[in-house]
Amino acid sequence: MAVGVSSEKNVGRRLREARLSRAVELDRAAEETRIHRKFLEALERDAPPEEFPAPMYARAFLRE
Repeated sequence: MAVGVSSEKNVGRRLREARLSRAVELDRAAEETRIHRKFLEALERDAPPEEFPAPMYARAFLRE
């Protein structure tokens, strides 16, 4: 099945829901993943690639 734009935009929502379902605060998630809080926030709101140091960072952060 092909991934459409609408499902791509849901990634941030799914990340946030997963974090909240585990009762993990952003600060703790940042500490455990070693990803700066501002980038975790950007991922959760499906921020454009320009908000990351380089577009590849967003992909690497998602893998983490």
